[in-house]
Amino acid sequence: MSTTGKWECPDCGKIISQTSKRYHLANSCGKTALKCEICGACFNTRSAKSRHKKLCKAANVVNDHSTNYDHSTHNDHRNITNITNNNTINNTININFFGREELGYITDNAQTDERYGKMLKNQVGTIRFVHFNSDHPENHNIRKKCKNDTLMEYRLANRPDEWTTDSYHTILKQVQKNLEDNLGTRFLNRLTLFQLQQQIYLLTKTGPVPSEVILKQYEPEEMEPKRAAMAAILQERDIYGCMVFDKKNPKTSLNIKKTLHKITAMYGFHPLADIQIVKLFSTDRRIPVLTPITEPAPVFEPEAPDFPMSDEEKMEQKARTEEEYADKFQIPKDMRTTTTFFDPDKGRQVWVFKKDIQC
Repeated sequence: MSTTGKWECPDCGKIISQTSKRYHLANSCGKTALKCEICGACFNTRSAKSRHKKLCKAANVVNDHSTNYDHSTHNDHRNITNITNNNTINNTININFFGREELGYITDNAQTDERYGKMLKNQVGTIRFVHFNSDHPENHNIRKKCKNDTLMEYRLANRPDEWTTDSYHTILKQVQKNLEDNLGTRFLNRLTLFQLQQQIYLLTKTGPVPSEVILKQYEPEEMEPKRAAMAAILQERDIYGCMVFDKKNPKTSLNIKKTLHKITAMYGFHPLADIQIVKLFSTDRRIPVLTPITEPAPVFEPEAPDFPMSDEEKMEQKARTEEEYADKFQIPKDMRTTTTFFDPDKGRQVWVFKKDIQC
């Protein structure tokens, strides 16, 4: 006991007041103490101990060395030796460091398997297939172990024996850039960096998954031909996004027409007419009507220009409208105010009001 009224714990070396001595012995350094089993640090609350265990450096060292590593002199890789049931099994796995991932298994299959094309448009799905794929442990070079901090861990070539920590903003931006550049894709519907780091935490927590499990969610749905063709057409419309269908730009128009004609022919429908494509990419974004090839091809007449009507045409339209109402209510012919007569100048019957006929 010190002369200043303080007391030093002989177990943990903590200096506290005499009034807190009893509580400290019962709750911090007793048999049921809130003490870290790995590094021996003591805490006053369970929550403080829980937070410490997530970031405990000694725990990370134990986890990293729970598997025996045989470090070679290679600059870019680490050799891992797994110990199972007291029998040493030498499985040499070359771990690619951050930014040097092996992506050949994706690029080789992307041309033949349509599931890869859908997956490469999904941001989280691609990251999961590359960095959290149990069939390719050589790319397990990023992780996020704590949910509530702003840090992530990754492997660097100049520090092969440890995980390097950095802000998730820096790491995730580089992850997205590397994958898009190396795989030749562009992610649709990107998450914010905050949402993405939460997804990385969940992937780290659940662990790696086989390739077939990841690709299963991207298998094409079995739909009827019309519904499948419509889904493909609408997807193309959304991929082009804000692109304006400008008939004065022949290159853009030709690319869109070729794509949509290819889709309709694939599912057995007549190609879309130009007026349908224009409406599909216009501000109204009208959904086209598909016609099976077994039926006659629809004929779309060009829309008549909307020229202003003359006074004579307006009077004739008004007279025709009144005659339609008279037919509807079965008004006798002699009581109607409109009639028709043959105009030799126009070469057709003209609707007029009886009072306007000059005898």
